Amino acid sequence: MVQITKICRSEGMSLLKSLTLSLLLLWNCPLHAVFANSGSYIAGQFAEKEGDFRNASYYYIDLISRGETEREIIKRSIIYSALSNNFEVATAISRKIDDLELDYPVANLIIFAEAIKNKENRKILESFERYRKNFPDIFQSVAEFWVLIINDERGKAFKLINSLSINNEAQMQIVNYNQLLAYVYFNEYEQAKTLYESLDFSDFLFDSESSLALLEYFEKDKESKVFGSVVKKVRLASDNSYYISAFMDRLSNGEEIKSIRISPYKQIAEVFFRWSQSVPLQGKNSINKPFYLSLANYADPTSSFLKFKAATVLFDTENYELSKEILDKFSKK
Repeated sequence: MVQITKICRSEGMSLLKSLTLSLLLLWNCPLHAVFANSGSYIAGQFAEKEGDFRNASYYYIDLISRGETEREIIKRSIIYSALSNNFEVATAISRKIDDLELDYPVANLIIFAEAIKNKENRKILESFERYRKNFPDIFQSVAEFWVLIINDERGKAFKLINSLSINNEAQMQIVNYNQLLAYVYFNEYEQAKTLYESLDFSDFLFDSESSLALLEYFEKDKESKVFGSVVKKVRLASDNSYYISAFMDRLSNGEEIKSIRISPYKQIAEVFFRWSQSVPLQGKNSINKPFYLSLANYADPTSSFLKFKAATVLFDTENYELSKEILDKFSKK
């Protein structure tokens, strides 16, 4: 332990390199009694109780860089690094966990999100098969649907989604909505139109980036009831937010918004977003909502919608600096 501590403190040694060395050499070492009195541990716990994601990340990473490898500290370092948008560290830890074939659900989700981000089809399939148990049933089914499409198994994907037996109305809505998105992805206009007309989709589904893609897709027939209905639902779901008004203005002016398209990768990122919607921001597991949202942002870094949602949740948790960092990256347009 002393030797590794010296290595980690060596001049010019980066935190990430120190972290990797510690994980490689000390993963299974027992925690010393002095750990309980560690200043970084106490400071990390205090930051955690205060909801200060960045400082919690800093102190838990510091513990690992100095040789601590207790499971709970590793888990917290991953979560708070992700919440602070420090995915360089979060993925470094998660990859080492993956290499050692250890079962850390938060690390598994980050490995999967990284594969989605990089559009590594083989790794997406492999990591999903390994880690699917970490998803709640409904999100596991929807993610599998899009993974099958990524793997060019369209028939199998639709067979899966049509065979699901779900009694929960909200979950069934999510399943049907993703089937609708798949028809749009394959440019099957009549099937998409028929499905939309035959079902009563709830408004909550349309607070999403994919709903903007639906708007643009169905806009080809502005006089249709489907287009009018989607417009209404998007406005209601977003409380007629400024970005919806701006989007509608651009459509009215005949502008094509080619950046908003349905794709399997973006839809799996949206699974993480839906997951964040299903958990409260208060209570014992209050960090779950921003964590799943951070995974959505990591999986789809091109989405302004997800960035805005992340900035909003960070603001609501009083992480104002982190929220501002996201908002500052938006163009003035």
